[in-house]
Amino acid sequence: MTKKITILILFTLIAVSASAQLFNFGRRSYYRNNPIKKHPAIGLGFAGTYFMGDIGSAEKGIIRPALALKADYRLTRTFAAEFNAAGGILAQKYTTPNYYLADFKSHFGHFSLNFRLHFDGIFNMKPHTIISPYLSAGFGFMFFSTRRNLYDEQGDPYTVTAEGLILNIDGDVVTRDNEYETKIDEDGEYAHNALILPIGAGIKFQFSEHFEVNLEGHVYYTDHDFIEGRLGYRQDPAGNWQPNPTNEDNDAYFMPTLTLMYSLG
Repeated sequence: MTKKITILILFTLIAVSASAQLFNFGRRSYYRNNPIKKHPAIGLGFAGTYFMGDIGSAEKGIIRPALALKADYRLTRTFAAEFNAAGGILAQKYTTPNYYLADFKSHFGHFSLNFRLHFDGIFNMKPHTIISPYLSAGFGFMFFSTRRNLYDEQGDPYTVTAEGLILNIDGDVVTRDNEYETKIDEDGEYAHNALILPIGAGIKFQFSEHFEVNLEGHVYYTDHDFIEGRLGYRQDPAGNWQPNPTNEDNDAYFMPTLTLMYSLG
């Protein structure tokens, strides 16, 4: 009787162990062959902007808010396509007195088509992994309207001394208001739109079948050099605008974004 009980206990332990192993194998097999299916997703993003213009050594670096919309789709485990639209503010302040009055605020909008290269498949990560890092690049279009803060509340112009003091029309030291009232290029001498080339990287967090989050940052290179006006230019004797020797690149801006996504699967 004792031998029979011992054999029964051993058989039960072996059966339980085998069942557990079989269950774990089945679960791993299921996740390997049935990862969370990728469906089109849409989302709302919260972003910041950081303008990179022509007077880099004198720029303070100002962060301004923006909102973004995204629609994306994982074509395969490695490749994805997305459509982005965003709108917000680009701005800059300058640290040297001769540029104080060139501070600007620009309202902008852009849209782009991006393609992403995901690394979870390349790095052989688990098919059901939550984290999927990627690189992104694309092309698109932007438009903008830039203004400067040149006048006080009474409509009188500010002046700036060589020491960096800001004076009103009576010669009193004042602090400028936050009203950017003067539109640059009112005569429309150049276009207020540009082609853009976004290049960046990010991480997609897939928390569930429907809830995803994209954390990413892109640099938007433009084919335009006058978002901040003609700061990096000078006029030649014929009256034509020529770039300064240090002005070698067009304008660009950096935009980090956190987007809450809903998968339509």
